[in-house]
Order: sequence, then structure tokens, then C-alpha cells
Amino acid sequence: MKRLTSDWYERIARPLLFRMDPESAHHLALRFLRLAPHLPGAMAFLRSYAPPPRPRALFGLQFPNPIGLAAGFDKNGVAIPAWEALGFGFVEVGTVTAQAQPGNPRPRIFRYPREQALINRLGFNNDGADVVAERLRRLRASRWRPSIPIGVNIGKTKITPLEKAAEEGSDRAVDAVLKGEKHAAEHEKAAHDARRSVQGKEIARPQRAAADKG
Repeated sequence: MKRLTSDWYERIARPLLFRMDPESAHHLALRFLRLAPHLPGAMAFLRSYAPPPRPRALFGLQFPNPIGLAAGFDKNGVAIPAWEALGFGFVEVGTVTAQAQPGNPRPRIFRYPREQALINRLGFNNDGADVVAERLRRLRASRWRPSIPIGVNIGKTKITPLEKAAEEGSDRAVDAVLKGEKHAAEHEKAAHDARRSVQGKEIARPQRAAADKG
């Protein structure tokens, strides 16, 4: 794969992006990737960075490449064709919650250039399970239907009481996942201060059982 640290990125793109706050830079990049299928030459440009195929067969799924995109970058599944064009072997969208929610107040992404790191405190901001499910449905019906496995990471809506987390997980959030074609469900932990409680067996086990029944 051509490295995105090539001269054009280091000299032009990176300095421009670093003039912006991290979340604005993130949204700008995601906006381009979302529009790429509709921009002449954009998908060919992205494919020029794709690595040679290294196919793997795991869990009954075919992966063209062992490197995939984890949840957190494309929370709402808006740029899946672009990720596939870049050569990712799978994409995990989300975290998606049953209800749409705004996440934490800004600033919530923190850039550390010297460490080449970001701290993400977005707080599960997403469009909600119904909207994401419909977006995936429309994508599968389009010319850009993905040929790579797509996972949906699901989590608890912030306003949902802990004792209702399993019920919510078996409702719209899981349904949004199961509407997909070979979409993998990974039950994300509850956000922030409730995280450890939701990881307890009394919450996590019913969620997993609900997904298995689907």
C-alpha cells in the first residue's frame, strides 16, 4: 500500500489538517470519503493505495485482506465503499446505539503529534440503529454493494437504565445488525461510568443470547 505519509501528504494535506481541530479534520476527511463514489476519479485514486490481496477465510467469511477498519472512525457507515477501495479487508461501523445521541460535548478528540496519537472521548455519538440499518440496506441495493464483511458495533444508549440494557440490545440495535448480509455483531460496552457494570454477566449474557437467537 502506498503510504499516506508520502510527500503530497506530508507537505500539503497534513499541514492543512493540523491547522484544524482534530474533530473538524476528522469530519472533513470523512466527508471526502463519503462523496468519493460520486466524484470522478476519486475511487481510482483511493484504489491506488490498496495493497495486494492477502485473502483469509475465517468464521465462514472471506476477507480479502487481514487488516480492517475498527469501529470509531466511520460511526454511521457513511463511507464503506471508500474503505473497500482503500483495501481494507473488513469494516466495523459504530458504535451504534438503539437511539440517536450526540455524544459528549466538544472538545472530545485530543491530538498528540509528538506521540503520533489521538485520544477519543466522543461518547458514542451516532445516528441511531434505525438510520444506520436503512443506510446499510440502501448500500446493499446499490452498485456499491460491499464485497467485504461489514461489522456493526452496538452499544447502550446513554439514557437507557442499566437494567434495560439487555432488552435494548435485543431490540432495534441488534435488529439493525441482523438486517445486514453477513454482518457481524459485537456487543460494545456501555459508555463511560456505566462501562464496568454493563460488562457484568447479568447484562452481557442476555445481550449475547438475544443476538444468537436472531
